Amino acid sequence: MANDDPTADAVIGALCAALIGRGSRLVIDGRLDPVLEANSRSILGETLAGAYAMRAGQELDLVSVDYAKPLDLVSTGTLRAVQNQHPAESLMAAEVLFGVALPLVVERLRDVSGSETDAVVVARLLHHAIWRRFPPGAIAYVEIIRARLSSAHQDSRRRVSRELHDRVAHGILAGLQRVELAALDDEDAADAGQAHLRDAIALLRRALADVQDMAVELRQLVGDRVLDDAIADYLVDAEAVSDRVVVESIGRARILPPGVADEVFTIVREAIRNARDHAHGATAITVRLEWTDALAVSVVDNGPGFDPVAVADAGLGLLSMRERAESIGARLECVTGRGGTSIRVRLPLGEVRT
Repeated sequence: MANDDPTADAVIGALCAALIGRGSRLVIDGRLDPVLEANSRSILGETLAGAYAMRAGQELDLVSVDYAKPLDLVSTGTLRAVQNQHPAESLMAAEVLFGVALPLVVERLRDVSGSETDAVVVARLLHHAIWRRFPPGAIAYVEIIRARLSSAHQDSRRRVSRELHDRVAHGILAGLQRVELAALDDEDAADAGQAHLRDAIALLRRALADVQDMAVELRQLVGDRVLDDAIADYLVDAEAVSDRVVVESIGRARILPPGVADEVFTIVREAIRNARDHAHGATAITVRLEWTDALAVSVVDNGPGFDPVAVADAGLGLLSMRERAESIGARLECVTGRGGTSIRVRLPLGEVRT
């Protein structure tokens, strides 16, 4: 349908008037939003072309939806995000468009053919043309906003990480050095004051390690990387444990949805930390990733293991890890014995929950 088609002009005029009556932000200075107008004209053209094709005996698939051109939809979603226009606005406009366009298109087809046109057929064609554009555009908008929120969340975590590392950890270290110097002034003294200093040193060292761990954890997110690379980067930062950890990856690593990737990464990180803190005597920790139709990740240490009944969940975070796994449709298993402990997560990639 050409831009100067009288039926299209009539539909655009009626749509503009209806949206003005609703106070829509898709009308500016009495003119319809250019993107909405272009989409509306394309919808009308597609509807008429479909009607003519059906009159000629062609069968059209009005159920399968190819969602028009994905890149165009992303562009529309990006524009609406920049304009800060909620997708409900566009979906409301789509409903109004259907209402004003249907009688005008039916009338146009009757004038062209000289006979009545089945309004139900036209309604299906018009609905199909609208459905291919507006809902996917709204989805694109939501995905863009989600990506921005994720990016903002990551930036915030990195900022807090820098503050913890550069200010808090530095302050603790400076205080620790002063305490150590005070202890050295009278190294052979065995009075209560020296004992208190030694206790203070131990506490400050533990606090420093905790803050450094927090800084690493806040900084480490999977983002747009594959899980394998995120784990490798974490081990570079986690100097206290990295020399004992071997990472193995089998199969073709894939990009996981951000929320899913971060949950798996957090489970792996917690399992590595458990092996470091609780598997006393462990000399090796192996992280193994197997990529097939599912992702299987295991963290195995060669420590003494533990009694699951006696230990339960004390300090190990097993309940939290299981809950994280279940939230993304994965299953977590813990096997422990004298030969060590294995934490295994299996995530069917065809059933990933975002």
